[in-house]
Amino acid sequence: MMSPEDSPQFDLPFAGAAAAVPEVTAVPGYPVPGSLGKALEQAFDVISAKEVEPARTLVLLPYTQLLEPARRLWASLHPAGFPPRFETTRSWAMATGPYVASPTDWTGDAARDALVAQTLIRQSTQQRLNGTMRAALVERVLEGSRQLAPLAAAQAPALRSGWSQSHKALVSSSMQSLYWESLSATVALTWVGLSSFVTDWLWMPQSGPGVGADCLLVIPGLQHDPLTLALVKRWGEAALVLPGLAPRAAELVPAQVRAISCADVDEEARQAAACAVTHINAGRSPVALVAQDRVLTRRVSALLSGAGVRLRDETGWKLSTTHAAAQLMALLRAAQSSAKVDDVLDFLKLCEPSAPWLLESMPLANDRVAGDDLSGGGAEGWVCALEARARQYQVSRWSSLIAHPDFQDMLPSGLMTALQDFSAPKPLVRWLEAMHQWLAATGWEKRWAEDAAGERVMASLRLDGDGAQEWRLTLGDELLPQRMSLGGFTAWVRQALESATFVPGDDRQAQVVVLPMAQLPGRVFAACVMAGCDEAHLSASPDPVGTWTQEQRETLGLPDRSALATQAREAWRHVLGQAWLDVLWRTAEGSEHLGPAVWVQDLQTQLRESGVPSVSPSACQRIEVLAEAVERQPAPEASGLRVPRVSATHYQDLRDCPYRYFAIRLLDLQPVQELEQAPGKREWGTVLHAVLRRFHEERRDGSLAPAIEAARLDELLLDEMSRAGLASDGQAGEFHPFVAAWPRVRDGYLGWLSRTMKEGGGSELVFQQGEARFQGRAGPYELVGVIDRIDRGPDGCPWVIDYKTGSLQSLREKVADPTEDTQTAFYAALLGNEPRVRAAYLCVSDARDEGARKRSTTMVEQADVMAVRDDLLTGIAADLSRIEGGHPLKAMGEGSVCDYCQARGLCRRDFWEQVS
Repeated sequence: MMSPEDSPQFDLPFAGAAAAVPEVTAVPGYPVPGSLGKALEQAFDVISAKEVEPARTLVLLPYTQLLEPARRLWASLHPAGFPPRFETTRSWAMATGPYVASPTDWTGDAARDALVAQTLIRQSTQQRLNGTMRAALVERVLEGSRQLAPLAAAQAPALRSGWSQSHKALVSSSMQSLYWESLSATVALTWVGLSSFVTDWLWMPQSGPGVGADCLLVIPGLQHDPLTLALVKRWGEAALVLPGLAPRAAELVPAQVRAISCADVDEEARQAAACAVTHINAGRSPVALVAQDRVLTRRVSALLSGAGVRLRDETGWKLSTTHAAAQLMALLRAAQSSAKVDDVLDFLKLCEPSAPWLLESMPLANDRVAGDDLSGGGAEGWVCALEARARQYQVSRWSSLIAHPDFQDMLPSGLMTALQDFSAPKPLVRWLEAMHQWLAATGWEKRWAEDAAGERVMASLRLDGDGAQEWRLTLGDELLPQRMSLGGFTAWVRQALESATFVPGDDRQAQVVVLPMAQLPGRVFAACVMAGCDEAHLSASPDPVGTWTQEQRETLGLPDRSALATQAREAWRHVLGQAWLDVLWRTAEGSEHLGPAVWVQDLQTQLRESGVPSVSPSACQRIEVLAEAVERQPAPEASGLRVPRVSATHYQDLRDCPYRYFAIRLLDLQPVQELEQAPGKREWGTVLHAVLRRFHEERRDGSLAPAIEAARLDELLLDEMSRAGLASDGQAGEFHPFVAAWPRVRDGYLGWLSRTMKEGGGSELVFQQGEARFQGRAGPYELVGVIDRIDRGPDGCPWVIDYKTGSLQSLREKVADPTEDTQTAFYAALLGNEPRVRAAYLCVSDARDEGARKRSTTMVEQADVMAVRDDLLTGIAADLSRIEGGHPLKAMGEGSVCDYCQARGLCRRDFWEQVS
């Protein structure tokens, strides 16, 4: 064994100095390490008392991870003679004989069981079910059968059917008002009652007492195991249940505890990783990382892997979360008739760029396509060009894209043929054959062969070349679906991947072992790190799984809340039995406040009362871990950068925050336009601007009679919505709130026009032009802008009008200080040398939030626009000149502009407070 000085040291890239942890010391009075050693000593005493040979004794352990440690420990304790036989119920059965399931057996293989469940549901109901309802029922049947299978396996094969029949009336009668719940529970109970199990060999004569062994000793675990109890009853006096793996009283208070309270889940993950690294660097390994909160544990594991720590995850994770499963589901989503452009792009980006089907069928793959930049060339460049054009045209549905004339030169024939082939219903075996062909065509088959998770996906769904034949042999044609739609096939694949678990390869030299709390008993670890010990994730009374009633649980033998609470409490006692323990919890999750779990509070009280010398009075020693923080507000200089033209928005960004101007304008770091984005106020404002421009152009030309103005506005609105793609089925519903408010907006606007006529003595502001582009100068700098509307007053004075759809009160506050109102002064400056200009904001809204007496359309004039126009031009020239001279562009971090700033992640505004 290497000493701590010889062991490799690990550093977390974000970790500061960690609190020191005392060295591991032996537990006085217990020469055998851990509760497993005590259980084996008890087994030896029983074997000696019964005067049976150890070689004729079978010791049944609760889980596989104890087999090898038990054999090694027995060999060290009793090196002379033959050892007992150590088994779990599953390993014992598999060593006795092979298991061959019949076509309708429940096997625990989710892909296979889902197909059988579909057949059983179809045979159990005469009602025609849609795809969604069928998938939900299959999921319920699978869940119920998983809970009932251990109970059915505990029945002798000859009595199993009678056991299920005797309980069927209870299940049906207690759910009479819930037809589908009753149906799924009854199907699950009948199914497991008619199934054979891999452990049925343990009920055969060759597995009975006196044949393979003369004595059966059971070391129980924490979880309820009905099969083990049934075998003990079968063996009679030849079987004995040992006290088990309960922790000793002397171990209930660890020699060292660190109770660490964290602000949020990010800090908790970093603290947990730092605790594990601290133990490893001190020579204490392996470290147990208890998977109490799986999401949090995955984050901790990622941090430890990044630090070079070797891990072994005994819990695994859902097969659906692996990269191979994500690729497979991307293909199925892309083939759906309702697929989005994003779905197809995701699939294309996951394909191998050198895939022959893509290169051979792609139009102009190594050239330019209709002016689009194929940066990088080949398939990657084509996919980027397709995405860029889709964002330009704002096409979100794939069906709309393939029908659009401007995309016809960019659609590869191979892709279109494949997606069309996938849309047609076909038998399951044909689906598997088609999937296998596509795995080879996309290059995934070769990649998955080199990936353990990819191999697991192929094996689970039988996607290799012989998969179809395997399904025929195991299930038979009568259980295989002969007509499966794409939606049904996708649901089956999803169920199989969600129910299957992927466990990475076993690393015997692992420094950190990820395991559930229930598998701590009997294990020996140098230290234990348990995160997620808050009141929401570590419950003293866990909720029972499933929808079974209390009466059903008692009759069937399923654990109820009381039994689960007892198991959880015993598991926590084993956590406390670890020599060195780090307990972590977070005080908040989002906006919800969290406290430590009840057991953690009891532990803190117990430690304070016991006076453990190495623990502080608060039982809390924090490890100082900081994320990478910005020690001061960034203030870059940009003397070599210059925007070609300055708009009012550009200059407003500079006034709000110089760093915002640097990032968004000088560096041109713009957010990517989402393809699938619900229309909001921005889209409503764009449509409204266009409607009012066209409306006033028609009034100016005299082609619009006053009597039909309201009807014409309605027609213009529908036309502009169609042009913007907001009248389609996918967008109309999300745009409905704005359409519903339109009558109030329209009537309010026409009322404002009428009022201006009356107040002006029969005259009104005369519309000149809308959405007009203007250019101007501020010293050497070019100014540009698009003015919503320019009118002429009765005195010939030009009016610069900017439409606003927001709050009237905010506009009044904006014009209160003319030196802070950039927009009106900037637009007035764009009109050149006009001797007099008036400027105003026109608030066009439905006045729902303005009170009953407020008008829905109101003009808010900036009366002092001429006084600040020339000062603004001087200020623009001076500010831009200073930037070119190297003046730093400091991040301000003040005001409401930070709440929605797109550059907030660059200036690291959220991390300034950590340093201060």
